[in-house]
Amino acid sequence: MKITVKFGFEGIKATFNHIALDRISGLIKLGFKKEEIKEKLYGDDLMRYIPCFDKVFDDISAEVKPIYSFSR
Repeated sequence: MKITVKFGFEGIKATFNHIALDRISGLIKLGFKKEEIKEKLYGDDLMRYIPCFDKVFDDISAEVKPIYSFSR
């Protein structure tokens, strides 16, 4: 059975949206800055699932704080 038949296109899209949100949260915890996170999401091809990155980043960063701080 094709995965899109089982879960539907919207279900697949929601899954990748959730993956992108988790990725943002994880990168914030690691101390990455907003633009670095955006670049990583583009590199992972996840930006298409976050249509309003600035708003999403602001919302997540209000709840999630870096646990590591290091310079790159």
